[in-house]
Amino acid sequence: MKLTLSTKLLFTAKVIIWLIFCIYCMLITIDTDKIDIVILLIICVPLIQLTLIQFLDNWHKYQQPFLLDWFRLASFLSLVLNFLILIPYFEGQKVVLVHNVVYVSTEYILPALLVILIGLLGLQIGQVLLQRNALLRRSERIQNFVIEFRNLKLFYLVSAVFIVIELFLILRGDIGYGSTMEQKASSLSFIVQALQIAVPFFLVTLSIVKYKFNISDFRFNCFFYTLLSLQILIGFFSGMKEEIITPIVLISIPYILSGRLIRKELFSICIIFIVLLYPINNQYRFVQNNQPEMAKSDAFKLAMLQIIEDGLSESLETGADSYQGRISLFPIFLYSIQEEPNWKQYKYFDRYAYIPFAWIVPRFFLPSKPTADTGKKFYYMTTGNKSTSITPSTFGWAFFEGGYAPVFIAFFIFGMFVMLVEVFFRPYTFLGLIIYSTVLISMLKVEADIYFRISGILQTILIGLIYVNIFFKIQKIYFIQHEM
Repeated sequence: MKLTLSTKLLFTAKVIIWLIFCIYCMLITIDTDKIDIVILLIICVPLIQLTLIQFLDNWHKYQQPFLLDWFRLASFLSLVLNFLILIPYFEGQKVVLVHNVVYVSTEYILPALLVILIGLLGLQIGQVLLQRNALLRRSERIQNFVIEFRNLKLFYLVSAVFIVIELFLILRGDIGYGSTMEQKASSLSFIVQALQIAVPFFLVTLSIVKYKFNISDFRFNCFFYTLLSLQILIGFFSGMKEEIITPIVLISIPYILSGRLIRKELFSICIIFIVLLYPINNQYRFVQNNQPEMAKSDAFKLAMLQIIEDGLSESLETGADSYQGRISLFPIFLYSIQEEPNWKQYKYFDRYAYIPFAWIVPRFFLPSKPTADTGKKFYYMTTGNKSTSITPSTFGWAFFEGGYAPVFIAFFIFGMFVMLVEVFFRPYTFLGLIIYSTVLISMLKVEADIYFRISGILQTILIGLIYVNIFFKIQKIYFIQHEM
């Protein structure tokens, strides 16, 4: 099975999308004579085209979405769709309450939509400049490959050691929820980042070997499911929902790309599990905050007992509402537009000079390199405390650079860079499939700053190159297939 989108299905999807949008516009404008609402809805047309429709067009035309298309899809869900849902709430309001703490003037809605539009245009132009090269590279596809472990026992040993080290750092509080900014910026930060990049490689590799090459060896299967279970357990102990979901998504990508279909029963179980994660995670954090001396395993048991006491239906409802709130980034993004003049942490790409070397040089040797603590600083700016971190979205971080022009430049750079990654690391190769799977996870979240996105991808590539050359011998099988 190819992950193709037929012309008929594409046409049907487009008709449904634009029909729903037109009906929604009619319902919104029928009882209002405000021209500003109409202008905002008009701006949403190119936003939908550059996000959701572009995702579908590229999927249909090139048989598989580009990495940037997943970012477009996430941008639509987190910002564009969120704004459309909130229009009735915004109408007639001069200010809106964000996070139950700060008020934002609704006069910033139009500038906010323009920021999204400018960012998407920069992304599109940056991608188009390199897309032809990517398609030329795709014209000679490596349709298959054969991998051979250089030393399977060494692979088992190293992956197990990495998981144990990660579990140790989680239990000690060096990483995960509750870790301090000092810990994040310590001399061990490079090792922690390398660890967090390498562990997903092990999961993706095992998934490729199991599902693409149909390995059913008992020892291999035991190791695969043990590693997956430990990674999910580590995710629970970390207090971070994405650390639980990410392993599941990572093994699902090679599973689907190998031509397999996810059974409806299994899909339903996964959805219920993911929805329940939010209340479990929130309760776990509550216990950790109120009883910090308690062992993480005991805190997890208390959290599970509370969920059982609350009942399944109530927990599912709470989880669904929480996820809706989590992906609703437009209000806090709106706040970043208002507060850009007060943001002093970085301006006008002053950090970008570090990109060529900061991602590889440990903080021990370069203590001045940028620290990924801007989310906590933004939360402090918003609420006056440092208990957690928030994000104004990737678009908001770009606007903090200094306004509209930096937004275009940042997304132009981002579009070119990610497209360049696809040019050199195609998902039809072993290394390319590993990089595609791991980078795709970050594309599904419209949260991180572009500087840290680029740095993270560079680290992923470096560790991926080292990882593949240490553990595998690869035989490439070429099939020439020219594309228009």
